[in-house]
Amino acid sequence: MNVGRILFLALLLAVLCAITAPLVAQRSSKNEVVHLHDAETLLDHLAGGDASFRLIDVRTYGEFASGHIAGAERIEYQMIGRALADEERDRPIVLYCRSGRRAGVALNTLTEMGFTNVINFGGVIHWPYELVRAEAE
Repeated sequence: MNVGRILFLALLLAVLCAITAPLVAQRSSKNEVVHLHDAETLLDHLAGGDASFRLIDVRTYGEFASGHIAGAERIEYQMIGRALADEERDRPIVLYCRSGRRAGVALNTLTEMGFTNVINFGGVIHWPYELVRAEAE
């Protein structure tokens, strides 16, 4: 490869980076859920009625019924891909389970499906606030 070709490719790469950088910055700031990693911030958003993200408990019905974060919906981690197949891929989603392991599995499933704005909040065992108990069915 000659020097002229290397310089041309380097210049082309620099131009592409300059063009796409603002688009990447805009996309990452749209519906960003990174700020919802701590319990206090998540509680504030839930208490304020923030509907810009989905809070999903990926545990079993029995676990969910015994105590879950208010505002959470339940989708077992094994069913997450099927349940969210038609969901917008950039909609913010916050996942949690008992300890964070199953939420991590669900996050991997969604990431492999092309979801771009999902976080593993971790485990409800670390939630310092009151949990909601479900009524018996």
